[in-house]
Amino acid sequence: MKSNHISSQLMLKEIKIPSNLIMKKNIQTKYPLNLNENDKQIFDQIINYKITVPNTQKLTNAFVTNNGLVLKNGLLKKKCALNLISKNDHTFYLSYWRKTLEQFLVCKLGKSLPSIKLNNDKTYLIIHSNWLNYSFWITEYLNRLVRIEKEYGFKNIILLYPEEWDNIPYIVDSLKAFEISTFKIPSGNHLFVKNLILPEVREITSYFYPEHIKQTRDKLIEEANKRSKISEFHKKIYLTRGKNVKRAIANEDELQKYFRNNEYEIISFELLSIWDQIKYINSVDILFTIHGAGFANVMFMKEGSYALEFLERDFAYYANPFPHLKLASAVGVYYAYQLCSSDKTKNISFQQLKKTNVKDRIEHVDRNISVNLDELNKNRILLETKLQQGKTDATV
Repeated sequence: MKSNHISSQLMLKEIKIPSNLIMKKNIQTKYPLNLNENDKQIFDQIINYKITVPNTQKLTNAFVTNNGLVLKNGLLKKKCALNLISKNDHTFYLSYWRKTLEQFLVCKLGKSLPSIKLNNDKTYLIIHSNWLNYSFWITEYLNRLVRIEKEYGFKNIILLYPEEWDNIPYIVDSLKAFEISTFKIPSGNHLFVKNLILPEVREITSYFYPEHIKQTRDKLIEEANKRSKISEFHKKIYLTRGKNVKRAIANEDELQKYFRNNEYEIISFELLSIWDQIKYINSVDILFTIHGAGFANVMFMKEGSYALEFLERDFAYYANPFPHLKLASAVGVYYAYQLCSSDKTKNISFQQLKKTNVKDRIEHVDRNISVNLDELNKNRILLETKLQQGKTDATV
């Protein structure tokens, strides 16, 4: 793979980003396709947002923890992990900084924590952080990798590769698409790195910079079309999580019967490779699934397709930032939602939100829900009608 690259001389020099190059962008998100006016107030507060466009930092003599936090001159780099500093979400800067500083001092002065000194003239790239699941991998980790490939190429750059990644198939498979050397970090080890490239992360988990998301999307779809052998697709699917212990659908059997009766394919992505998932979802016109990391595959759906998310009702009202609405909007997918009940749903009011906290939100997101089939039928008909109207308009 041919690519441009920066010289080693430039890489050895620490670069600070001038304040005039720190760009903020206003991101406008569309309301859900099936917006209920009674729910409008929960979307009003999140529908539009301002994001600082992630840049690339070049650091010298940095300390890197085994989970990807970066310390420089005694301070945590603010863009090395999500949700460090923000007015809109729970933040972790102080707690992470204390822990990272303690690890730095023990590695520097003590012997109880293992560490490695990468003090040669090679340049190392970090894309991992302390937040990891499938969603973060495709929307953030690979996003950072694609940006560096586009901006610099990979010549003379070595990717820091945590040993634990060897046990995660979607990570191993997806990295095969990038021709970059790696340095495997032994489990539990921290690093002192002389030359480090730090692609900044987005500030908040639920914020996305559309240009970067589209770059990642285009790269991965191109690779999926080359690497996936899957050849049969269904245009309308229900993506099931099966009967998981948590965040499952209580009336799953009833729900699957409903979808089959309406000519939807029932599919689970758990046994598919990342390339099969991407290629399959890119062929889908209508997607139904529950809130979870798997919904992040919406970023690979075709522009003009439709996706509906099942959410627990109180979770939606507990200051849920609706990241999948924003992700869908970033790639031109029409988003719809359906609020569902659980055995713990209290139907809290919007005014009660001030009394909530992040622990409450986490408890609500993991509840098992029941999907109302009458409401689902209305939503299904709406999405199918919109899809057909779009096809008709395209042929006129």
